[in-house]
Amino acid sequence: MVLEGVLSIILNKFLGDYVENLDTEQLNVGIWGGDVKLSNLIIKSSALNDLDLPIQCVYGTIGKLVLKIPYKSIYSSPTIICVEDIYLLVVPNQDVTYDADKEMKNLLDIKRRDILRIEEAKKAEADKDKPKADPNFTERLVANIIKNVQFQVKNIHIRYEDRVTNPLAPFAVGFTLNTLDVASTDENWQKAIAKEVSKIYKILELDGLSVYWNCNTQLYGNLPPSEMIKKLMEDIISKDNIPSNYTYILGPINSSARLRMNQRPEIDTPAFSIPKIHFNLDMEKLFIGVSKAQYRDLITLVDSLGRMAKGVPYRKYRPNVNTYRDHYKEWWYFAYVCVLNDIKRKNNNWDYNHMKKYRDSCREYKEMYKKYIKKLLKGPELTRFDDLERELDLSSIVILRGQVEMDIERQTKQDASKSWFSKWWGSQPSSDTNSAGADIMKEFQKEMTSEEKEKLYKAIGYTDGALPEVYPIQFIDNSGTFFVAKT
Repeated sequence: MVLEGVLSIILNKFLGDYVENLDTEQLNVGIWGGDVKLSNLIIKSSALNDLDLPIQCVYGTIGKLVLKIPYKSIYSSPTIICVEDIYLLVVPNQDVTYDADKEMKNLLDIKRRDILRIEEAKKAEADKDKPKADPNFTERLVANIIKNVQFQVKNIHIRYEDRVTNPLAPFAVGFTLNTLDVASTDENWQKAIAKEVSKIYKILELDGLSVYWNCNTQLYGNLPPSEMIKKLMEDIISKDNIPSNYTYILGPINSSARLRMNQRPEIDTPAFSIPKIHFNLDMEKLFIGVSKAQYRDLITLVDSLGRMAKGVPYRKYRPNVNTYRDHYKEWWYFAYVCVLNDIKRKNNNWDYNHMKKYRDSCREYKEMYKKYIKKLLKGPELTRFDDLERELDLSSIVILRGQVEMDIERQTKQDASKSWFSKWWGSQPSSDTNSAGADIMKEFQKEMTSEEKEKLYKAIGYTDGALPEVYPIQFIDNSGTFFVAKT
């Protein structure tokens, strides 16, 4: 039951950050049943916010997501992951009509991701001196996951269109992939369910990986969604389909790869004669090239992205027109409002009423965050909590959260020192409390039953308390070969 719970948390978190119409109840039911099937998922417009670029996703969809997990035979049967028909159309922020509600929601999402990133960094710093996970266990657990996972991806097309950088010659940059298939094989590289623990064989087949840059090209942003998907699908290059009027700067690449993982090099004949990891990549053809027109657009785009990034705070004032001609009044008014807004903001920062209101908001946020940690916020309080996180800046939120956490820790220590009842009966605080979560072994001992641990250890070939493996100095851990038939 531990694995189902972990998968539920991971998938809900990952998909929830990027998918708009996620049915969490259906997802949880599928996870606990071992068969997840989701279709026609809509990608959030904020999906690319982590890139910190002035771009926005105007259309994105995932046609099908399938996850099959054989819980009853998780250590011996394959786990199948299949993703199909990922289409994404991205444009500059300036090319999208400003929507105040959507913009505020996106800004709040970005702020919360930054907060989470800072808190994870603080936790990593606090845990750096705590015991680390057993490297043997971690290595063999990862190897077992690789052994049993079969991964298939079909039809990916991510396209960036830009008519802002050079309105007279719009361009499009994109990444396409026809198929990616990762499967388990036997020692003869024939597809089969892997049963051996000591050696793992995987084969990867890649078709139609490419990056294109089309100068002065037709744009798809104004097309209806159905026609847009049709165009994006038709423009995926493969062995059987070569789109016209496309100029590639990378590929198309068709290749195959073989991965061999040797988990027990000490039992080889002779011992330590086979590397732990050997990777072999065969590529039919490799092409990388940039024309003068593409290079010109690339340099112009870098400069344009810098200007657009500076203009992000003023997007809400920007007139919704594409040219200066015949719109001089709107543009002059835009410049006037931007300058006036900066002056008002600077003056407002030193206004007593503003400072008092901000201080009161900070105090209110501290009290509400205490309830948030204890999961006591409901209904209107949650809405108010969102409003406060939207109102306060990132540095203030991080400082306030740190103060609350220190107060809670101090109060916990005081309560423990005053607990005469526990001392009377001789009970002491558990020494494992502070280190729980730092060691993956303790996490498994805490969450898994003895029967589940026994099955896991047997499946991955791990012995509890085993000494770290020591290899001869001349032993080659990793090796690889790379072959290109034509360049």
